[in-house]
Amino acid sequence: MSTQTLPPIPAGSLLIHVGMPKSATTAVQRAAAGKRPELLDQGVLYPGQRINHSHASFALSKRPRGWSSGDKAAAVPGRKHWDKLASEIRSAACDRVFISHEFFAELPAATVERMVAEAGRPAHVVFTLRNQASVLRSAWQQRLKSGVRKNIDEWSREVLADPDGPNASLFAQRTNLAMQVEKWASVVGSDNVTLIVLDPGDRLRVFRAFEQMLGLRENTLGEMELSGRDHNRSMTLPEAELIRALNREVMKEEDLRWDSFIEVHRKRVVHAILGNRVPAPDEPRIGVPAWAMDVMIARAARQVAEIKGMSVRVVGDLDALARPLVARGPVAQSAQVIPIDVATAALAPLVIHEMQDLDRRSESGPAEQADEFARAAAEPPLERVSNRALLREVTRRARRTLRRRRG
Repeated sequence: MSTQTLPPIPAGSLLIHVGMPKSATTAVQRAAAGKRPELLDQGVLYPGQRINHSHASFALSKRPRGWSSGDKAAAVPGRKHWDKLASEIRSAACDRVFISHEFFAELPAATVERMVAEAGRPAHVVFTLRNQASVLRSAWQQRLKSGVRKNIDEWSREVLADPDGPNASLFAQRTNLAMQVEKWASVVGSDNVTLIVLDPGDRLRVFRAFEQMLGLRENTLGEMELSGRDHNRSMTLPEAELIRALNREVMKEEDLRWDSFIEVHRKRVVHAILGNRVPAPDEPRIGVPAWAMDVMIARAARQVAEIKGMSVRVVGDLDALARPLVARGPVAQSAQVIPIDVATAALAPLVIHEMQDLDRRSESGPAEQADEFARAAAEPPLERVSNRALLREVTRRARRTLRRRRG
C-alpha cells in the first residue's frame, strides 16, 4: 500500500533507520545531529555525540571503517560501541529513540535479532530507497572517496559480475532490496517496516516522514540548512575525474595509512570540493554505462515485484526504483577538461595546511625557518599554473602532506 501521512510510532519505541546507502542518509543524520536539543525537547533522543551511529554499526558487523586488508588497514570498532549505544537506548527517559546508519541494513539475520533484543524497546525499521540505476553512480562516487582508481564502467563490471549469484559482490548484496527488507521484516514484523522512496522533485518528503514517525513538529528536520557536503551532493564528472587522478598517484604511497588518507584526502580535498564549490549548470554529470543501467533496472524491477508482495508500509512510488535515468543536462563517462576552479578548490585546503605547518616549523629556529621559506618561494604561483599542471600540483601537495603526517 502507499501511505503519504504517517502516524507516530508508539511511545517507548525505537526507530531504526537502516539505510539504504546513498539514499539521503547523510542529510537525515546531519539534520538529526544538528537538532539534538530540539529533538530532546520534543521527546526524541538521538543518542551519542556523532553525526550517525557508524561505530556501533561496524562493531555489530565486525567490519573495519575503511580498508579491510593489509597492515595499514582500518581497525574494526570494538563491541563497546554497540554496548554503549544499547545502554543509552534502554535507559532513555523519553518517548522515542532514533538511531541511524546505512549499514545496519546489511547485518546478518542473527545479528539483527540480537541487536533488536539488546536494544530493549519495540522497534520500527525505516528504509530510505532511491532509483537503483542512480545508486550505481552514487556508490562509485563514494568508493572514489576511499581511493578507488577504476572508472565507472570498469568498477561497474567488477561489482555486477555475478549480481544475483553465489559470488555476488558486497555492492550487489547490499542492493538486493527485497532480501534486506524481508530480513528485517522477519525480525520486527512487516507492519513495523516503512519504506520511503525518494522523490527528486520533493526533497522534503524524507524529512516529513521522519518527523511524522517521531512525533516531531513540522520542519523540525526539514528546516535545517545543509551545505553541499552535508547533503553529500553528487560529484560532477570533472570533479570525479580529478579525485580519480589523485587516487592513482596517492595510492602509490607504500606506507599510506587509512587514518592519514581520510584526514588529508577526504576531509581536506573532497570535502572542500563538495562543500565549497557550486558547479556550473552545463558542467557534465556522471553517466551510467547503458549496459549497467539495464542490469540495475532489471534487478530493481524483480525486487519491486517481491516487495509489493510484502505487507510493509510504503511512502512514495516503488516503481520509481526501476525506471531508467533521465538526464538533466550533459552527461559523460570521461572528461578531457577539468575546470580550473575544481583543481583550485582541491588545492586550497592543502596550501592552507602547508602555510599553517610553515608557521609552526618557523618557530623551531632561524636556520630551519630560512630553509622553509626558500622552499616556499620556489613553489609556482597558482595563477600561473596551467590546467594540466594544476592536477599534478594537487597530487604532489597531497602526497607531501601525507608524508609529513607520517613524519
